[in-house]
Amino acid sequence: MSINKKRIIFSIITIVIAIAIFSNLPFHIKKPLKKLHLSQGTSLAINQPHNANLWTGDTHYFYIDVDSNYLRVSLTTDDFWSMDTLLNVTLDGVSYLSDNPGSQNEEVIVDLESPTRVYITVYCKSNNGYYTLTVFNTPPWLLPLIIGIIVSVIIGIISIVGIVYYKRNKKSKEGRKISISTTENPYVKKSEKKEEKQENMKKKRICRYCGNVAENSAKICEFCGNEF
Repeated sequence: MSINKKRIIFSIITIVIAIAIFSNLPFHIKKPLKKLHLSQGTSLAINQPHNANLWTGDTHYFYIDVDSNYLRVSLTTDDFWSMDTLLNVTLDGVSYLSDNPGSQNEEVIVDLESPTRVYITVYCKSNNGYYTLTVFNTPPWLLPLIIGIIVSVIIGIISIVGIVYYKRNKKSKEGRKISISTTENPYVKKSEKKEEKQENMKKKRICRYCGNVAENSAKICEFCGNEF
């Protein structure tokens, strides 16, 4: 498998892992359970948490005008009192309940056909306490998807830089090996010259009287006139 294919597969796996970690996938829209008509209640704002206390048997009513085609309602209760709550989202008289009613974290996701007014109720069955209600108009996987793309791009850049650096380093090492093999070794050259000098000295005669060096074929020293 080529390096490019490995990098693409690794990037896809990174995006999938990021989505799985940072979002609540897979999410399911609950089927309509019952029709419920609500009073208008308190107005909510997108992405702004609403905090309040809720007593056993009481219901808080809210409404919100949604301009997007997506709505996610999140309810978080105080774990200290172990509140048993019920989150209900009503759209055009049709009620939607969370997947995990009565838990500390409830969530309802609704796809809207057109911008409309949505009604929300929070009912406390038992163990009154503190809760936080937040409405989002962006999918839970949008931010993780962006983070996954950014992470995969960073990993891709790092891998490309690493591959380029590795190739350059490998070429430079091979170049050094070639230059070392082709360059004359000064120590070897010195020893060769010494051996050559000794060999040449064997071919010459040294006068025992004056120390003059003459050719091996010479019989009389040309300086002192003595025989070798």
